[in-house]
Amino acid sequence: MQDEPIFALDAGSAAPTVRKGNARPAVPKDVQVRVYFRDGWLCRYCHRPVVFAPALKTLAKLVADAEYPRAVAYYNLNYRSDLAPLLDYQAATIDHVEPWSKDGEHGEGNYVTACNKCNMKKSNRSPKAFADEECGKPVKGKYGPPKDWDGFVSVFLVLGKDPGALAASERDWRKAFERYLAERDAIGR
Repeated sequence: MQDEPIFALDAGSAAPTVRKGNARPAVPKDVQVRVYFRDGWLCRYCHRPVVFAPALKTLAKLVADAEYPRAVAYYNLNYRSDLAPLLDYQAATIDHVEPWSKDGEHGEGNYVTACNKCNMKKSNRSPKAFADEECGKPVKGKYGPPKDWDGFVSVFLVLGKDPGALAASERDWRKAFERYLAERDAIGR
């Protein structure tokens, strides 16, 4: 993963979306899940681990439900740095390697996992321009990239077992993760 160029695209992925005006369609959750796991839940630009925001929302709810007496800065819908510093930097996002605004495809082969900060900084620049101007050297750990990092998906699945306690979007995420993990288990990964 860390030796790959940041602008490498996967071949043979799902067909790209045909462009209709300027509106960019949403990336299906099943596709996002595949991209996050494909990239090892690491930002393709800075190589830092990313986190799944609904897992931190679920964790914040657990703390609040336990009547913990202090405020916790785990989750904020807008990823505000004062209310959710981890998400401000490390929230998992899907980035178009070749920007949609510059005719990049809206398909799985043009998606990579990016942390919130890199995605915001890259904006609609090419990956090369971003790397040259902004990105700096990727973070490299002494022992290499994490082997079993899942962005707190396991926390989300364990703490979010009660579908009635989840919002509709979170239930959709749960189903997408369960489908992906079942498929992965079926092929022995």
